[in-house]
Amino acid sequence: PFTIVDMEKKICLICTVPIDFLRLGILACRACAAFFKRSIIAGKKYVCRRGDGKCVFRKHEKYMCRSCRFDKCVESGMEYSRPVGENSEKEEDEEIQACSSINNHESLLNRIKWAYQESYERRVKHEEKVAILHNLRKLEHPYKDVFVSNMSSLNDMFPDLAREIIAMFEQMFPFMEKLITEDKAALFQNYFGKFSIIEGFYLTYNYVDINIFMSSLLTCVDCDNVNQWIRDEDQVERKAEFRTIVNCYAEDYDELLLPLYLYEQISEREFFALIILAFCDVDLSLDLPDEVVEFAEKTRKKVFDELQDYYRFELELTDYSKRLGNLMTIAQSTSQAGNLLNGEYRTYSALFGFHSGDTLLREIFSQ
Repeated sequence: PFTIVDMEKKICLICTVPIDFLRLGILACRACAAFFKRSIIAGKKYVCRRGDGKCVFRKHEKYMCRSCRFDKCVESGMEYSRPVGENSEKEEDEEIQACSSINNHESLLNRIKWAYQESYERRVKHEEKVAILHNLRKLEHPYKDVFVSNMSSLNDMFPDLAREIIAMFEQMFPFMEKLITEDKAALFQNYFGKFSIIEGFYLTYNYVDINIFMSSLLTCVDCDNVNQWIRDEDQVERKAEFRTIVNCYAEDYDELLLPLYLYEQISEREFFALIILAFCDVDLSLDLPDEVVEFAEKTRKKVFDELQDYYRFELELTDYSKRLGNLMTIAQSTSQAGNLLNGEYRTYSALFGFHSGDTLLREIFSQ
């Protein structure tokens, strides 16, 4: 059976942040491993900022000494050999820049809609199989029947969802396939929870007459019986403690999300805008390539431009400030709830191994 324990945290030998496993042969965080790998690929030579080679490297410093950081990676035993045929960083940067250019005449909101719809059918088929496998209880509803999910069904459903989300954005933004694994993991490490909350918030509009929250396309959380998230037959020790944790999460979600249903219902186009905006909410402390950060900012701007056109020309609103303001409030609250869910996902991943041998998912859930 699985147990709830405080996992012993290891630290990165370069910057001392907490980590869970080895990278490039040593105890290292994603950011330091990615920095070292990019440096090797590019064949870069750094010069110490102070000139004595004794700079103390601290995580999240704005002007960190790359020379001393690289030297510490080497001294700590970090190793990386560029595979034969792998592009240089200059070539990769050029490919990323070419693939990440935004076509101002092509709608991002249309593209995400097409990618989402293509993924939708595959996800429904997988969720139907999981519902049968776990004998999930069905809730009959005039709009659409849904199944009551639990932790065990999530364990089987989540890896497929994660891969579909990644594939959806790779289809939208081809440059992502050019990113090294560590950088791609950094982009997604805080996104899965946000996506699930935004999607669940939008789908739950159809079930406001019953106290549920949609946790996927076909499954929901029964908010009147949160304790059933952990069933008696589930192989988890200290169920009472685990249920207490789940109830605490549920209270936090209620506080963040319930007030949002007092606003006017968001449209499908606004839903897709929220999905992209959440993806572009890049944490600057993640040490991502400049091209990725710049692309995220350009994408955000284009989404806002498309939203304004949508309000003016499709909805014919002369003053859309209130509606856009409400949407930004929804974006902020769903982002906060998504961060909570990311923490919950990491707990489940530590207990149940969401990554299932998938290198990218393993990297994502190690953060």
